[in-house]
Amino acid sequence: MKRMGSVLTKPDQLPGESLLLDVADVLATSLDLDTTVRRVAEVVRKVIDYEIFAILLLNEKTQELRFRFQVGYPPEFAERTRIKVGEGVTGQAAQLRQAILIDDVTRDPRYIAAVPNVRSELAVPLITKNRVIGVIDIEAREPGYFTEEHKRLLTLVASRMAAGIENAFDDGRIDVRDIAFENIGADHHRHAGEADIVLERDAPAGELAARCALD
Repeated sequence: MKRMGSVLTKPDQLPGESLLLDVADVLATSLDLDTTVRRVAEVVRKVIDYEIFAILLLNEKTQELRFRFQVGYPPEFAERTRIKVGEGVTGQAAQLRQAILIDDVTRDPRYIAAVPNVRSELAVPLITKNRVIGVIDIEAREPGYFTEEHKRLLTLVASRMAAGIENAFDDGRIDVRDIAFENIGADHHRHAGEADIVLERDAPAGELAARCALD
């Protein structure tokens, strides 16, 4: 392995190609949503050496993002926090449907402080079939830590992950009762003639984070 800044690559393989292969493998073999998001976090860490990581999923009805998996956040913050679409950096990424890269969050009024001494942030929306289902967010305590290459790589991951989650529901590999967001869940319930899912059925985000924390 060789290191290019904070991007790790195999000698004869571009990082984007290797990353997509790893993400595709995760999505093809994971049998539940919790395992999927945890393993995606592990894959991302192979190419972006992050300290703070979160996958937030969208409740389409309330237009709020909620933590589904996190590394580095206080559990109580992850448990109680709901971020409206358009609020904060993650909410803006969801609203604008595009990645947001910030070199110094202390100079950006959108930043929602949760972890002490954070300076850099990269937020990328999860989009499938032209609708946002969530956001991947990574943060670092070093200013200017994330690069345009990181943004490109995380955008590739987000695109593949969103499509993979949708496909996993379509073929039944992930149970619809496992879902943490309304937009895909409601579609599947309408097809099945069942009642809508509500977020309260999910495990608390802090509890989930404790179960899924990376080694």
